[in-house]
Amino acid sequence: MATDVLLIDGSNLAHRAYNAARQSRPEALAMLDRMLQRYVSALRPAAVAIAWDSATSWRREIYPEYREDRFRPPGIDEFIAASWSNTHRPLRYVDAPGHEADDVIASLVDQARQLDWSTPDGRARAPTIVLVSGDQDLLQLVAGDVSIVIPGGPSLPLNPNNVYSTRGLWPTQVPLFQALAGDRADNIPGLPGIGDVTALKALRGRPHPEANIESILDRLPVGRLRCTDEEALELTHRWLRLTRLATDAPVSRSLEDCYLGGGGHGVTRNSAAVSSSR
Repeated sequence: MATDVLLIDGSNLAHRAYNAARQSRPEALAMLDRMLQRYVSALRPAAVAIAWDSATSWRREIYPEYREDRFRPPGIDEFIAASWSNTHRPLRYVDAPGHEADDVIASLVDQARQLDWSTPDGRARAPTIVLVSGDQDLLQLVAGDVSIVIPGGPSLPLNPNNVYSTRGLWPTQVPLFQALAGDRADNIPGLPGIGDVTALKALRGRPHPEANIESILDRLPVGRLRCTDEEALELTHRWLRLTRLATDAPVSRSLEDCYLGGGGHGVTRNSAAVSSSR
């Protein structure tokens, strides 16, 4: 399939390759390169960017315990540093100070939507954007113009209906679900007494739940929530600040720097719309 924009979570794939190679750096580097080239070959993008985590995250300023307990295999930092210089040269690496790879991807999705895309006969159209990551946080970006390939999962990209059928959540519900139930991978505790099942039930039938968060909290079972209503509302807003992806990350490259072969197809590049700090 032909894709306008391919955005790959390099940090996520690097961890997968490093663990699969049993922490052997040469084998992991080769594996990572094969994975990247396989996705590029299969999806045939006009532009491709590989997003990487920064050494720090703005989320820790809000919640110092964010990701505090996440295990990092010995040598992973050296492996990630080595992968920057070993990956196939035409593929562009993108990061942003103080931001994670998923924030970088969210910001590049926003850039892609600001470009003027057209059909061969000149009619305006939406871009085709494909993400590659096993990070569940990125499910919130899936939409009519954005799909996601999960390594080790279905070979075809998942659209919003696929996300709902496999997770029981619409992409627009993901940030609030994580705020209510918590996110163990990122050490976000969620609301005391509320787990996945209870949060899913509260969100059922509300594809855009953030429009009225108080009404969602009112759907939580009486006696299940182990804090006051006021504390629950305050915590929900606090955790939402962590679970929502940033779309304004100061990315190291703009999307227009990531075209393969010097240019994309069916797009008028608007430099004002995709400017970035360098």
